[in-house]
Amino acid sequence: MMGLPEIEDAEDGLRAILCSLAVLTFLFTPVELLLLEHTKTWLQLVPFVASFFGLVAAGWVLVQPTRARITGARLLSGAIVLSAMVGSIQHVRENLELELEIRPGADWTSVFWEALHGSAPTLATGILILGALLVLGATYRHPAATR
Repeated sequence: MMGLPEIEDAEDGLRAILCSLAVLTFLFTPVELLLLEHTKTWLQLVPFVASFFGLVAAGWVLVQPTRARITGARLLSGAIVLSAMVGSIQHVRENLELELEIRPGADWTSVFWEALHGSAPTLATGILILGALLVLGATYRHPAATR
């Protein structure tokens, strides 16, 4: 049976903490999204997929890190960051469209600030970025990446 690796030094302990925090982030994000009914379109399912891949990436680094798995975790984390950034842009766009619909004569520059405060939370996708950065932090100068 495969279990968690033994923690040999402070760096290993820090890596385990970072990966554990990433796992919690990627576990609870979909729960919150389900509670918010963030499942109405296919685009709203992207953070669920990102969370799944975040769990995979953190698990690879936490349970059995190898050079290939660390590289894969870094690539997955990069993809998660990109998808979260696209999500933030999408949220701003949706809010902007709503503000322009409410104020038909306004241009986008006059309602942009209100769009940042809209119903679609523009910074909510940042939790996925945080999880990905935790995984990236856990892989920084990882001994298995240089073996």
